[in-house]
Amino acid sequence: MDKLYIHTQMIVSNKIKITQYVLDNLQSHDRYKSHTVDQVYLRWWMTGRNSEGMRITDEGKVVFELVGITHYDIELKFNKEKKFNPQSFIIQCNKKIKCPYYLGIKLEDKTKIPLIRLYDNKIAVLVALYGDLLLYLDSIK
Repeated sequence: MDKLYIHTQMIVSNKIKITQYVLDNLQSHDRYKSHTVDQVYLRWWMTGRNSEGMRITDEGKVVFELVGITHYDIELKFNKEKKFNPQSFIIQCNKKIKCPYYLGIKLEDKTKIPLIRLYDNKIAVLVALYGDLLLYLDSIK
């Protein structure tokens, strides 16, 4: 299966269109053959509100992988000297990241490393240029 790309232009903050796109490309998978957007929407997105964040769930991550949507994993680095507020971080991500994303952990030598998986190459490049997701988020007003 060819890799599929999601571009910011496609994502005009419309999770329903993305959900339909992914579902349409899952028709060959028996598990989702007879499902509708309404049946999978809340299972694939962390919030049901179309205007609140593009974060996907664990199941959303799996179906994006099944469809072959290109993603970019970026390790999250948190300054140990600066107080980190997880709730504030997630709110910032929901407001400022305009593409589907997944927050997770990867294991490396029995060490848990937090990461963000971005499903938009332009945003991934911007984060890479800033060198850190928090610096990128701070740059967005």
